[in-house]
Parts: sequence; C-alpha cells; structure tokens
Amino acid sequence: MEALATTGIALLYVALLAGMLMIPLGLPGTWLMAIAAWAFAFFGDLNPGGSEMTACLIVGALVLCGELIELAVRILGSKMAKVPTGAIVAAIVGGLFGAIIGVPVFLIGSLIGLLIGVFLGAFIYALFIERRVSAAIWMAVATTTSQVVALFAKTCVGLAIIIYLTIILF
Repeated sequence: MEALATTGIALLYVALLAGMLMIPLGLPGTWLMAIAAWAFAFFGDLNPGGSEMTACLIVGALVLCGELIELAVRILGSKMAKVPTGAIVAAIVGGLFGAIIGVPVFLIGSLIGLLIGVFLGAFIYALFIERRVSAAIWMAVATTTSQVVALFAKTCVGLAIIIYLTIILF
C-alpha cells in the first residue's frame, strides 16, 4: 500500500510541476493543479490528520484568488496608464491569438507569442484611435507590462499552491 501512496504523490507532483510550467505560458496551470489536488483527495489522503474538504476548498480559493489577481492586474495596470478599454480588450484578444499561434521556439514559443500578441493588439487599436505612433507604443508597452506582472503574480499563486500542498502532505 505504501508504494501506491508514493506513486500517487509522485503523480500529484508531476501534475503540479506541469501546472507551474503552464502558468507563464498563459495556460490554465492553476486549474490543472487544483484538479490534480482534488483527484488526489478523492483517491488518496490529501490531508493526513485533517479535513480533505478544507484542503480542497483552500486550493480552490487560491486558484480563484490567482484568477482575480491576474484579471485585476491586467485591467487596472493598464487603466492606471490611461490605456483605453478598447486597447485592453484588443490586447487580450491579441494575446489569445498569439498564445495559440505561438512562435516556433521550443517551450517558450507560446509565451513569446502571447506577449507579442498583447503588444500588437494594444498597439494596432491605439494607433487607429490615437493616430500617433508614440502614444500607441506607450499604450502597448503599458499593457504588455501589465500582462507580464499578471503572469508573475499568478505564478506566485501556483507556487503557493505547491507549498500549501507540500505542508499538508508532509
């Protein structure tokens, strides 16, 4: 039985590490981490000596906090730089297309595509609205910087999930 528990913990950490690698690429890594933790709670003993439901709720709360932080930083960071809402929406759409299409660079192509897409989406929109290249570049840089900060914050939340699960498992 001990070998089965060890295998379950190993699979949990493989999923957690995969989730951590997904987050900077703009993919739903925290959700993968939560699903892995919930599956481990269902099949194994996620919280020895404690409540499994509490552990699952805490992981879920961390994931939701990560999503809210990411959204808030993306929007409020750009708004503080006086970027129009249309440019923010264009940056989000550009980032989605960029992440999906990606750049043919191993492992980080989606991240590069995401950042290029965010920049170009905001730049093109701002160029049509403002009609000044300098203003469009400023808005695109502000939006891209907000995206980078949001990805960093969400990666920190992913790390918090791993730390929390490690503490309750061991």
